[in-house]
Amino acid sequence: MPAAHRRGEPCRYLVEASSLGVGCLLSGVAIAYPTAMVIVKCVLVLLVVFLTVPVAAHMIGRAAYLLGVPLWHGSVTDDLKGRLSEDRSTLSSD
Repeated sequence: MPAAHRRGEPCRYLVEASSLGVGCLLSGVAIAYPTAMVIVKCVLVLLVVFLTVPVAAHMIGRAAYLLGVPLWHGSVTDDLKGRLSEDRSTLSSD
């Protein structure tokens, strides 16, 4: 998992895999215990996971970029190159 924090594709695949795993697990719980309260809780947890995991992955990638972690060896482009300030605190936009 060393490349997971380096932005881009590896991080995206981890997000998809973890969301799929939690989704399957909660679907199994909802099927095993088919009461209204359990199903509502499972749906709410799935909603929170699907909304927060991609944001967290994006923030981890952004923090790694700002800290100067080298890009993954398979990266083709660096869309933020030249936009980072000298002190690495802000990004400029065009």
